[in-house]
Amino acid sequence: MKDQAILFVGWGAKGTLDAELAVQRLPSQVERDTYIVSDHPLSLKTPAHHIPVDFAAEHTLRKAEAIVHHAPSGYSSILYLDSDITLLEDVPYIFEKAERHGLALAIAPTYSLDEYRSFGKVLEREGVPSLSQLQYQAGLIAFSETEAVRRVFNKWIELGEKHSDIWVRDQPQLSLALELCDFQPFVLSKNYNFRGIFEPVIGKVRVWHSFSPVPDNLNSYSQPYPPRLLARGKIRRLGRNETHGDALSFFFTTKVVNRAYLRVKPLLRALNISR
Repeated sequence: MKDQAILFVGWGAKGTLDAELAVQRLPSQVERDTYIVSDHPLSLKTPAHHIPVDFAAEHTLRKAEAIVHHAPSGYSSILYLDSDITLLEDVPYIFEKAERHGLALAIAPTYSLDEYRSFGKVLEREGVPSLSQLQYQAGLIAFSETEAVRRVFNKWIELGEKHSDIWVRDQPQLSLALELCDFQPFVLSKNYNFRGIFEPVIGKVRVWHSFSPVPDNLNSYSQPYPPRLLARGKIRRLGRNETHGDALSFFFTTKVVNRAYLRVKPLLRALNISR
C-alpha cells in the first residue's frame, strides 16, 4: 500500500540494529514502505529506506524528534513502531483509524498519567490537576498529517524539552500533549499493543510489544473469557474462582442444573411446560 508507511527509529549501533531486526520481523503480507530514522549506518539487508540524522534530543525523546521532524511525508498515514514490537499479522485497521481520527494509540499498562512514577510533578508544573488522566502507550503511534496532529506533536517536543529535568523519556509527554491540545485519539484495544508484561489477555493478540519471545500459546484459546494471564513470559488460563466470587454456584448451574434441564427438556415440551 503505497499511501501508507511504517517507521522505526534507532540511535547508536545497537539501537539501529534493533530497528533493522524489527523490519525483518514484519509479516510477509505487510507491503508498505518502511523507513528507519537513525544516526548510525544500516548493517543488514532489509527493504527499509534509511533516513540518516544527527539527533539533538536526549534519550527516548529522540523518538519524538524523529517522528516530528524526520518522518517521511506524502503518506495518508504512518505507523511508528518501537523496535521491540512484533506484528503478528497485517494491521490495516490501525492505519484506517489513524486516517479517520488523526491518531490511533493504545492504553498503556501503567494507565494513570498523574501517578506514573514522578510525572505528577510535570502535571503540577503545567498547572494540570491530578485527575487520573489516561496515559497512552507511545511504542505504537499511528498518525496522519493534519494540522491538529502537528500541534500535538509540537507540544510533545516542547514538553520534553521543558521538563527534561524531571522526565527524560517520551511516553507521558505525548499523553500530556494530547490533554493540553484537547485532542482525542482513536483508542486501540490492548490486542493491538500487548506490552508483554504481567496482564490479562482477552481474545487474539495482534501486536506483541516486547523483546521477550512470543509465547507459543499466546493465541491458543477456546473461549476469550475468562481471560488468560501473561506472567513471566508464559500464558496460562485463569479459572473462574480467580476472576469471580461465584465459582461454586456457577459450576453447579452450568454442570448440574443446565445439563439436567437439557435432559428433561423434551419431556417438558411434550407436556407443554417448556417452550
